[in-house]
Amino acid sequence: RTKDWGFGPDDLTLNSQTERLFQSVWAVEFKKRLCWTRRAREKQGDDLSAVPSAEDMKQIAEHESGEKLREAVEFAKKARKKLDGVFELDETMMREAKRLLKTVSIEQFQNLRALWRLVQPVIPSVINTCLLGMLTTVLRAKFHQLGVWMAAIEAGVAGDLELASSRLFQLWVGHMLIKLLELPESTYMKRAKAFFGATIRNGVLTAMTTQDYEYFDRTSAGVLQDRLNRDADELGENLIEFPVRMLNRTAWIVCNLYIVARQSPAAY
Repeated sequence: RTKDWGFGPDDLTLNSQTERLFQSVWAVEFKKRLCWTRRAREKQGDDLSAVPSAEDMKQIAEHESGEKLREAVEFAKKARKKLDGVFELDETMMREAKRLLKTVSIEQFQNLRALWRLVQPVIPSVINTCLLGMLTTVLRAKFHQLGVWMAAIEAGVAGDLELASSRLFQLWVGHMLIKLLELPESTYMKRAKAFFGATIRNGVLTAMTTQDYEYFDRTSAGVLQDRLNRDADELGENLIEFPVRMLNRTAWIVCNLYIVARQSPAAY
């Protein structure tokens, strides 16, 4: 409360008015977010007069995920805790907001299950990519370091040509294995992304063919084409390539930490 920060008795009236004004303004904002979220989750009717404007479409897109309403509910809880006895929202609106958020969560969970059905066919290729990538990472950690090359050079300088030749042969075999494993790794990755992207595009095109004329009137063909290509590529990048890359980076860090621990001198 602002009263706790040194306000005198003469300031309490202004302080109370400010708190009441804040409550009124936030009640309007909360109701607006609730209405837009409800509208975003509703199905569009067939009445052409109900076609939303560009500004309405922007609001619907911003509130469709339910994040803005969830932020409003959390803020209302904090304000009620801070302004105990002053800040109160309509309990009916609060219950409706929580019920709507629960519905949104259920629908999003169903969307996750639909997404899982799309990802499931490419899981074998992703697993193969992960295994090959981790094996390649381990080999790189072993053979892509100066110590291995220096050992071969030092053996040659010392006159032990047999040991130097053996270590150079090991280096050659290691690098050849890395190159041989990189080809199937990239092949599995491209195959998984291509299959997943094609599935997404086919699903989007199938959904587009079921839309009525008003959908294409308010959404330009350029926007649809851009979303069709870019979103499919971004989904493939985020759901397939990014986890594999992070797993390879983790394996790289673990391997290097192990090598450093093995090569570090023992404590006295």
